[in-house]
Amino acid sequence: MPANIGEFCVPFGVPEILQSGTDITIVTYGAMCRIVLDAAKQLAEETGISCEVIDVQTLLPFDRYHMITQSIKKTSRVLFTDEDVPEARRPLCCSKCWMYRKPGNGWMPLQLP
Repeated sequence: MPANIGEFCVPFGVPEILQSGTDITIVTYGAMCRIVLDAAKQLAEETGISCEVIDVQTLLPFDRYHMITQSIKKTSRVLFTDEDVPEARRPLCCSKCWMYRKPGNGWMPLQLP
């Protein structure tokens, strides 16, 4: 455990942009931050997709200054990730991921493995 653990302060309701990007906004928190950053790096290297990764940091309040909305307006796409889906429900809950596209293009289902 770090010696300065009591010196950390996270403002409530203020997300942190972990990585700037232009193609898609990925919103996450907790242990998923590391996983999403690794995936964003892999996407950039293999496909050239630029991911903006946002750590919400607190769930209540969620996003007091609408930073996530601003990011979605910039990228026109969003993916919310959450680690709290039991493996038994994975085929039901995670067999499809819905990605938002620009107005007029509707919703696009993205099949996950």
